[in-house]
Amino acid sequence: MVRHFPHLLRAIAYETILYVLFAMDFQLTVTFVILIVALILFFTDKIPGDLTALLTVVAFGLTGILTPQEAFSGFSRTAVITIIAIFIIAEALRRS
Repeated sequence: MVRHFPHLLRAIAYETILYVLFAMDFQLTVTFVILIVALILFFTDKIPGDLTALLTVVAFGLTGILTPQEAFSGFSRTAVITIIAIFIIAEALRRS
């Protein structure tokens, strides 16, 4: 059973991809494709993680999956603003 586990995962992945591409509506397919590309970018680290996350949100906004208000509403929360401020302060300390 252990030797066949990768083949089982591959079969499940193929069935999932076929289901998403042919049985779901357009918005779900676009969402799935954007998330797969984002996961590949996160795992390969071709683009920094923060930029990948931002590009994913922008892609959802440009494709109409999210409205601009929905896409950027999370950036107005105090926790996000605090973390951004910490990053700015840390970079200023690193450069000085």
